[in-house]
Amino acid sequence: MKIAIWGMGVSGISALRYLAQKTSHDIYVINQSLPETWECLEQALNYVDRKHCLSQAESSIIAQDIDLIVLSPGIDPRIKELQAFTHVPKICEVELALREINTPLIAVTGTNGKTTTVTMIAKALEMSGKKVYLGGNIGKPLCDIFFEKQFFDYIVLELSSFQLELIESLSPEVAVILNISESHMERYIRIEDYISAKLRIADHLKEDQLLLLDRDYPQLTSVKGEIQFITKNEEYDFSKSSLVGEHYKLTIDVLEKIFMHLKIQHRQQLLQKLIETFSGVKYRLEFIKQIGKTKFYNDGKSTNTASTLSALASFPQKKLALIMGGKLRDESQDLSGLKNFKFDLYTFGEASSFIKQNLEYDFKVVKYENLESLLSKLDYSAYEVVLFSPAYPSFDQYRNYIERSQHFENLVSYLV
Repeated sequence: MKIAIWGMGVSGISALRYLAQKTSHDIYVINQSLPETWECLEQALNYVDRKHCLSQAESSIIAQDIDLIVLSPGIDPRIKELQAFTHVPKICEVELALREINTPLIAVTGTNGKTTTVTMIAKALEMSGKKVYLGGNIGKPLCDIFFEKQFFDYIVLELSSFQLELIESLSPEVAVILNISESHMERYIRIEDYISAKLRIADHLKEDQLLLLDRDYPQLTSVKGEIQFITKNEEYDFSKSSLVGEHYKLTIDVLEKIFMHLKIQHRQQLLQKLIETFSGVKYRLEFIKQIGKTKFYNDGKSTNTASTLSALASFPQKKLALIMGGKLRDESQDLSGLKNFKFDLYTFGEASSFIKQNLEYDFKVVKYENLESLLSKLDYSAYEVVLFSPAYPSFDQYRNYIERSQHFENLVSYLV
């Protein structure tokens, strides 16, 4: 079988490493630029010959030979270079692994809150004594599981809409759809297409499997599994939690319903302990520093408006400075929900002019070119909370949201 791995990011390298074990496959690797410029070329050459490393521009020379493409979810399937491969089946790295995995799965999707939810699910299961593999869109490829030297009781997967479009074999013990709001519209013509991609997580549920669902999406009438709706769980004591925001009560409800379905014992004691000990996910409403009365929070994972709205809801009645900005996807992003909150707005990056144009009549809006100039001039002592929640992608000035979040954290560390 001739297989092309298209996209040499973390998941592409993992897929290559896994497939290279199977000597029956003839493997090609394709990346955007010339192979000599690839950061991962040395890694790739551990598994394939140099003549099997191609740029996207030269990929058409193998179009008639390829039986399967393992496509990176970060690559838009509409790019012109892929048009020569319309006849070739395309899957993602997660699907590649799923075809040989029998371990029970818990799969989570949604626009916001996925990473926090899967992290809390994995920690809670580990506290109950289970061995858990946490992977998927959270940054750890599922194919890496084949190189682990231990048995796992459960696999917990975070799945994006891009991954779900390229998955065919998913039948999780529990599927979770947290929420769906407008996002990634640079990849979708209509929001209905984005919603359809998310709902694919429930396509192959069996009758004894569970779907946990936001109440806004009851139209999934064709699901074979049991459907339960996610609600705020008020039965636990959140007073000792270091987490901020009411949305964590939804996450605890997800965990409780999963534990009940899996018949995990002592769930209430375990979940209460989790509430009291879980410190949060890096760059998701992460407390960074306090100077005088001012607390700095890093919500750098926010790349859409809904995520920033959720962050703002965590600080009612606080005098707040909001830092927003990044790459302007298009000029259709709806910012109207921000008008339900009170804050001063500081913007940076490519999207700053669009933000100012849309919100300057409702807020004090100050525009900067970058984070350095913004934080060097911000009078933070005037606020109780400084919230970095960009609401836009990072690709105008950074390689990814992690680099941008780290930069914010470093800049704040120098403030006194």
